Amino acid sequence: EIDPPAHLDWQPWAEGARALLAAGADAISLAENPLASIRMENFFLAAWLRRETRGQVVCHVTCRDRNSLGLQSSLLAAHAAGVGAVLAVTGDPAQRGGHQRVMSVYEQTSVGLVRLIATLNAGRTSTGRDLRGRTDFSIGVAFNSAAANPAAETEKLRRKRDEGAVFVMTQPVFDRDQAHRVLEQTRLEGVRVFPGFLPPVTRKLAHYLHHEIPGIRLAGPLLQMLDRYEQPEDQQRAALEWTREKIAALAPELEGVYLITPGARWQALLPLLAAAAERPLC
Repeated sequence: EIDPPAHLDWQPWAEGARALLAAGADAISLAENPLASIRMENFFLAAWLRRETRGQVVCHVTCRDRNSLGLQSSLLAAHAAGVGAVLAVTGDPAQRGGHQRVMSVYEQTSVGLVRLIATLNAGRTSTGRDLRGRTDFSIGVAFNSAAANPAAETEKLRRKRDEGAVFVMTQPVFDRDQAHRVLEQTRLEGVRVFPGFLPPVTRKLAHYLHHEIPGIRLAGPLLQMLDRYEQPEDQQRAALEWTREKIAALAPELEGVYLITPGARWQALLPLLAAAAERPLC
């Protein structure tokens, strides 16, 4: 995952996306205004990436930003642009990004959004109008790896599966025990699971993720280890090695992994992709 830029200078993003694909990533995941921060429209970037590299893209689609009319219009355009996979998510409230006067839409739930996309895949709109064809989206959903009620989160995932979801991308996991719990909670027939791994490459980032971002909890030993290092380069090296070790230990149980760029530092993922190339999953 490499987030769309928050400004008009999108060439560094393009450089990063190209480099990650060249290093062995199977697809680039593009969030839609993550944490309710204004970002460049992900379907535009996906269309560019497909045209220029033929690389695969997973576009996040939120319930927050569009009503059903806008969602269907955008998804039809995404299909025409060659986007083959979408991640149906709720989206953080607009106020999370400091937009106090912005109304979050939330006409759909994430379960309803999966149903809506599946309807387009069946060749009709939500009102039953024939599309003269059908979209062909692989439908993905998110899973909160730090949910307060894991049983409810698993039941929600089951409902999403029943509506048409075929893959899951989880919130980041930071230790082996947590990863095992998430794999057990998401073990459903017909759904492929990609646990999320986000290397916290600085001590500051690690504490921010742990204390400020809903759904993310770092392992105590990881935080303690990063606190021991003063130099940023030592913190990054330690975080990458921690993440690499966790992926390697879990490799026999994984069908794939979801690597999340820490901030704009896409270069940090290159060593993890290199390690995956040496020891392929599946």
